[in-house]
Amino acid sequence: MQLFVSHVHEEAPIAFAVKAELARAFGNQVQVFLAGEIALGTNWLAEIQQALTNSQIVIVLFSHSSSTRPWINIEAGYGVMAAKQVLPLCHSGFTKMDLPVIYGLLQAMEISDAGDVGRFFDQIARKTAAGVLLKDRSECVAHWLEAIAAARKLAPLSHRISDDAPCVWIVGSNRGLDKQQTDINEKFAGFLAHAMAEQRFRVVLGRSSLLDQLSSSLAEVQLEMLSQFGNAAAMRKNAEKPPPNPVVILGSMRASRGVRAVFMETIGRVPDVLISIGGSPAGRTSEEVAAAKSAGLPVLPIAFTGGFSAHAEHTFSESLNDKLAQVLERRRDYAAAASEICELIRLQANLAI
Repeated sequence: MQLFVSHVHEEAPIAFAVKAELARAFGNQVQVFLAGEIALGTNWLAEIQQALTNSQIVIVLFSHSSSTRPWINIEAGYGVMAAKQVLPLCHSGFTKMDLPVIYGLLQAMEISDAGDVGRFFDQIARKTAAGVLLKDRSECVAHWLEAIAAARKLAPLSHRISDDAPCVWIVGSNRGLDKQQTDINEKFAGFLAHAMAEQRFRVVLGRSSLLDQLSSSLAEVQLEMLSQFGNAAAMRKNAEKPPPNPVVILGSMRASRGVRAVFMETIGRVPDVLISIGGSPAGRTSEEVAAAKSAGLPVLPIAFTGGFSAHAEHTFSESLNDKLAQVLERRRDYAAAASEICELIRLQANLAI
């Protein structure tokens, strides 16, 4: 039986403790999936989708920090909609009473409550081939409580990623562009992904071969950072700088109810800016940029990526015009351009507050 443990990156120590205790209690009767263990170079989103599909139980770690994070709610919501057994585990001061209504209706449990932990083991045992817990129940509960207490000390819960981190919507494609321009765009996308992951930006992408590559680059950087949480010393060292949130991939924004409504319903916030890369004048990129402008989102077309973006006008604050001009001249220094674009996004986001 496969279990999926949904958690935010900075609470990885707790997730790994949950996995270890389940393995200790059930042995090879259960296989536990953690996103933090996805191999580098793997299609991160596809692995998560497949694991959610294959899992009989979705265990969700809820805290004051994680409960407001879009990806946790996407994974938990998938479990509910796919009729999986979803078990919310509340921890670090977050209680069953704090859960959103839809999860409060489930059999939620508090991770450090001995009675709840015992019921948690019973719930999983009933789904196993044996149908019962094979080891001494009280011993499993005691060992769990000890392991979780130790893991909570390692999780950097006092250094949560704030919703103040900029959220960027990226659209674009190589459609209609020649090979030279395509190569330029793909190189630039790699540097942009690295800069945004390093600076903890929240990134929302549309779909195209170019954006899929950007998504893969983001996932690789994020997983590289997650690998630093492999031991207690690394966890403590990185407590001040937890990994970023994962990228969220959405389809085209051709929604009659408007861009802002779509984003609020899916990720719980409206992006601070839109960036366009390449794109066809008659394609999806131009439609999404128009939709963003209609919704009042600041738009930054990267001129040196060609196509539609070479001719579109930005809607960033006029006070940033000089900095924008400098960035768009960095057509041969992609690393510098990507870093400066991130700086511009922060400046624009702060101006909007």
